[in-house]
Amino acid sequence: PEYGYPESVFVDFVSNIADEENGFTIEKITAPVFVGHGALDRTANPRDAREIFAEVNASERALHIGHRSGHVVSVDHDGPEIATAIADFFGRQVSSD
Repeated sequence: PEYGYPESVFVDFVSNIADEENGFTIEKITAPVFVGHGALDRTANPRDAREIFAEVNASERALHIGHRSGHVVSVDHDGPEIATAIADFFGRQVSSD
């Protein structure tokens, strides 16, 4: 599909935050990470979510793809499903402390 922004814009955004000049890279993220994305997103390529998920080094991480949703999954068809996935993910983080 055609996207509203150049491909990998989100990965580029995260890479800009992950400032290698200052020694911070996405691979250094070890805090729990939940990555959610809509499979039908035409603004940011869903592949970007998979790349971010693959690059973080968090021991606790989850990737959730809303297969019936676009850019704003939380208010699209998969909203209730992703809300439950997020709550479950962070609930596990709290209960493991």
